[in-house]
Amino acid sequence: MNEQKKVVYEDSAEYRTNLEGWVCTNCNRYWGKDERMAHWCCSNDRPCECGGRITDGSYINCKQCRNKKEQERYDSYEEVDWDGKTPLVSYNTDRFFFDADSLVEYLEDEELNIEDVQLIIAESYDPSYFDMVDYLCDYLVDDCDPPGDWEKVEKAVNDYLEGNRGKFSWTQGKTKPTLQSLKKYLYGFPFERDDLITHKPTGKQYRFGYIGSENHAICYHPNVNPNMQDAVLLDFDELEKCAEFD
Repeated sequence: MNEQKKVVYEDSAEYRTNLEGWVCTNCNRYWGKDERMAHWCCSNDRPCECGGRITDGSYINCKQCRNKKEQERYDSYEEVDWDGKTPLVSYNTDRFFFDADSLVEYLEDEELNIEDVQLIIAESYDPSYFDMVDYLCDYLVDDCDPPGDWEKVEKAVNDYLEGNRGKFSWTQGKTKPTLQSLKKYLYGFPFERDDLITHKPTGKQYRFGYIGSENHAICYHPNVNPNMQDAVLLDFDELEKCAEFD
């Protein structure tokens, strides 16, 4: 067994004058050959790989690059139809919306359109099942069960937890709501994807696709497979639902 080397306090440091290497010019910390850390040490205006500058903290990318990466990450989330009931959360924040009215109120207060907000469908965050032995493990003698009718208590607690799943707390999920489903529940949106619709000014019929920006609807001809090359941009207010194709 190796004995620990004895280091006496009085002999544990020495003054050197022959040092070479990089030093932070602000705090004088010595970094030896690590030029990058010497520059990074106290600097608050650093170059970003994009050519911009990092001036808002100890990030490794500038704000523009971080925003771009966050947007790319949000765009990669799967889109699904919102059911109008599951809570929504503003992406990467703790702002939750537990019903359509609270979201509409937020948009009005902040003078935002629904297209301006990055939303994620929340997932319920429930407590794990209760284990009485595990809960009391620090207070029990080895290999001994808790006193009293502990199994009955454990079952009662777990029955309570099971009966209240989805009512405790919520966290950011892994899917984002489609714009169409948001407008359906927020504004009484009348169309579903692939609904047959009529363009009132021309009388032409199309298959409804989804809502684009500035209140435009992306529609398709009824007898072709939907693709952006064949898409038609129509004013949403000029559309009406029809029963069948003429």
